[in-house]
Amino acid sequence: MFKFKQPLWAPNDGAGGGAGAGADSGGAGGGDAAAAAAAAAAAAAAGAGTGGGTGTAKWWETPDYSDEERQWLAARGLTDDDPVKAIPKMVKGHRAAEQRIGKGLDSILDRPAQGQSFADWAKANRAALGLPEKEDAYTATPPETWPKDARWDAEFEVKARRIAFEAGVPPEAHKAYVGLYAEKVLELERASAEGMAQAKDGMMAALKRDFGEQTPAVITRAKQGLQFLAEKAGLSTDQVTAAAQTMIDGLKGPDGKPGVGDANVVRLFAALSEAMGEDAAVALNRGGPLTTTPVEARAQLQEFIKPGSEWEKASRERDQAAIARLKPKFEHLAKLASQ
Repeated sequence: MFKFKQPLWAPNDGAGGGAGAGADSGGAGGGDAAAAAAAAAAAAAAGAGTGGGTGTAKWWETPDYSDEERQWLAARGLTDDDPVKAIPKMVKGHRAAEQRIGKGLDSILDRPAQGQSFADWAKANRAALGLPEKEDAYTATPPETWPKDARWDAEFEVKARRIAFEAGVPPEAHKAYVGLYAEKVLELERASAEGMAQAKDGMMAALKRDFGEQTPAVITRAKQGLQFLAEKAGLSTDQVTAAAQTMIDGLKGPDGKPGVGDANVVRLFAALSEAMGEDAAVALNRGGPLTTTPVEARAQLQEFIKPGSEWEKASRERDQAAIARLKPKFEHLAKLASQ
């Protein structure tokens, strides 16, 4: 048997030895190929991340961003292939916005939606706007100039408080307009009181101009004339007194305070009383509730029925004619004295 040191098909130039060496080191050659493939894959991945690879999505084109957000990035020049380069612009823009607004962006309120009322918007943002959560947190007190004896309309205040709460009014603004309204009420009250005083003075001046020192007597006659007609109309003593007061002071207003009388009305009833004459005035008995107080009436009644009086004599003698004549005065004084 013959043994060959080399295969028969091996070239004589020694390449076969190289091939054999290559065959012997085939495992090492396979490792290099695997490493190259891994490097290529890494390069491809890097290309996809930076946009260097053909047909791969850029970082802002990934599903992480909506179309609207991509448009926003593009409009602000933030679509650089390298996302790291966009970061400084974003930081500066965010910081500039915070400095301009003064607070963090999380403190910004959304403007009212289309068709949303201010009241509804304010309710939805009570905490951010510093508005009370409860209606009774709105308080308003009378101003320092408010008279101690003047009535403060608490019911009206409750209504104003409810409106402020529902409309989203700041508490300080509520206090301000309530105080302003109270001052206006005081101003109107003072003007009304001054106006009535001036009008009443004007009425008395008109009467004094016509009647001089006889003015008090004229007013008394006017009251007597009014009394006569009032009693004919069936009015009670209190109603007669109220009617006479109205003639002098005028009708009461919505606030319960009297207004101003009318000098012409006084003249009218004074003329009526004068036309009735003294006999008619005596037939009225009296001077009436308009010129006599209950205390005076009790004294007059005692004088009227005392022993030896005309009434006592008529009663004792059963003089029906005298009793009939004197009875109206007796009843009037008795009624007035019982008040």
